[in-house]
Amino acid sequence: MMISNNELHPQALAAFLRQMGTKYCAGTPAAGSMRREWITTRVMVSGTYRDVCELIDLSGRDYLVYVFTSVPRAWFTAAARQYWMRHLELVPADVGRRSPAVARPRDTHRSMIGGHRNRQPSVTR
Repeated sequence: MMISNNELHPQALAAFLRQMGTKYCAGTPAAGSMRREWITTRVMVSGTYRDVCELIDLSGRDYLVYVFTSVPRAWFTAAARQYWMRHLELVPADVGRRSPAVARPRDTHRSMIGGHRNRQPSVTR
């Protein structure tokens, strides 16, 4: 279960994100309105445990869900996407993105045996 703060602290979050911007985003200019989300994403992807815990405490679940679902998919590594989907208790439909490719059981079975769905059995005479 995720740690979540019921009382958000916007000024403390803004100060924290400025600090994290110098720590995790040095030399990577982010475009105007996405700067806050970019820094948040960088902390979510490569932050230390302490930094991530502080981000969670200051921002709350709703903001993290907003960032996770609104920033470009490429901003998260595959491992980070999987972690945050579990941590935020999201399902693929919540984020509007495709989940990792999962073959339907019948397709997986057919591809493993090399068969075709409409293939007729051979008859020998």
